[in-house]
Amino acid sequence: MSPSGHVETTCTLWNTVKGHEVIQKIVQKRIPEWVNGAHPWQLPLVARTLDQRHSITVTATGDGKSALFYLPLLVHMELAMNPSLWPQMAASAKKSPAAIIVLPVSAIAATLVPEITEKGLTVVTLTKATIDAARRAKQDLFEQAKTANIILLGPEQLLSRRFDLEVLRSREFRARLCLTGIDEVHFVDYWGAGFREAYSQLGYLHARIPSHVPIVCASATITPRFPDIDWTLSCDGKVVVFCRTMELCDRVTAYLRSKLPGSSNKHDIVRVYNSLVAPEDNDITKTLFMSTSSCKVVVATVGFGCGLNLRDVRFSVSLGDP
Repeated sequence: MSPSGHVETTCTLWNTVKGHEVIQKIVQKRIPEWVNGAHPWQLPLVARTLDQRHSITVTATGDGKSALFYLPLLVHMELAMNPSLWPQMAASAKKSPAAIIVLPVSAIAATLVPEITEKGLTVVTLTKATIDAARRAKQDLFEQAKTANIILLGPEQLLSRRFDLEVLRSREFRARLCLTGIDEVHFVDYWGAGFREAYSQLGYLHARIPSHVPIVCASATITPRFPDIDWTLSCDGKVVVFCRTMELCDRVTAYLRSKLPGSSNKHDIVRVYNSLVAPEDNDITKTLFMSTSSCKVVVATVGFGCGLNLRDVRFSVSLGDP
C-alpha cells in the first residue's frame, strides 16, 4: 500500500473474465433499466480504469461513451457496500468516489447532469455562469465540488488557481479521486492552437493529480487535424490498439507500419492479433509484447486484453466499438 493509503495495482485484475463479470453484475444492479448490462465494448474500458490505467476511446455519439466516466464510480460504491462481491478488491473500493470530467462546451453538461444524477451520483457543474449564479445566491460551488461524486467543468475552470487551491489540493478530495475524464478529446489539438489556449495546457493535468489516477479520454470524432494514432509509435511505453473488426485491425496495422519505412523490424514493432492470425503467430505476439522491448504496439480485437497481465502497457486505444 502506498503512503497515500491507496492500494497499488500491479496487474490487470479487473480486465479479466472475473473482473468483467463483477462489473456487469454491479451495472445490472445499479442500473436495472439496462436490461443487458453494460455494452461488451464498455467492459474492458471500465476495467482498465479500475486497474488505474489511461485510455482513449473513439466511438459514435449515442454509443454510451459518457458512461465510461461514471460506471467505474458505481463499481467502487457497490463494492464498498458489498465487499463479498470480490473480497480481493474490496479493500481499495471507495465509498464516495470522485471524478473530474472536462467538457468542451457547457451545453454538454446540461445533458450529462440528469444522466448522472439518475444513477445515484451527485454532480456539480463549474462554469462561469454557474459560479456567478451561486455567488449571487451566496453559495460556494467550489466547496460543494469537494464532496461531489462528479465535477463537470471546462479547461479554463480546471486550470484556475481557485480550483487548484480549493479542490485539487484538498487531501480529502484527492483520496476520493478515481479518474479524470476529457470528453471530445480531439478539441485538445483542434482548439488548443490559439482559440482556447487552456486546452493546450491539459497535458499538465497529469502532474497535478495523484499519479495513480487514470485519465480517460473519449471522442465521437477524430478530425484530420488530430494526430490520430501516430503518437503510439513514439510515446513512452507500450500500447494496445483495440479495433472493432479484423478488417480494421489489418488497416491500422498497415498504416502504422507505413510510418516506419526505414525500420527493418517494423513487423515486430507493430504486431496484429486476432482470430484470423495463425495461433502460433498470436502466441509469438503475446510473448514479444510481454517480454521484450522490440514490440511496441499491438493492434488487436478485444480478446487480446482479457486475462493477460500486461503490466507494462502505458496506453489502450479503442477505435470504434471493439
